[in-house]
Amino acid sequence: MPTSDDNSDARLRMFAELAADWFWETDGQHRYTYLSGRVEEFTGIPIADWIGTSRIDVVKLSEDPEAAAEHLAVLER
Repeated sequence: MPTSDDNSDARLRMFAELAADWFWETDGQHRYTYLSGRVEEFTGIPIADWIGTSRIDVVKLSEDPEAAAEHLAVLER
């Protein structure tokens, strides 16, 4: 029998897939554990290739070093 946590998680994921924006979830080390399909649509990178990669590594690829440094500082906090 599904728990209320299972139902909440399923509802959140359904909302994320229907939304027009990107949704993602990361663990304590900022590794992606979930990404909505919009991420793949925009980047062309399969979701499976993102899972387990670090948000920090992705931010470091930014072409705007100042924005990347600011974002990394937010992640560290």
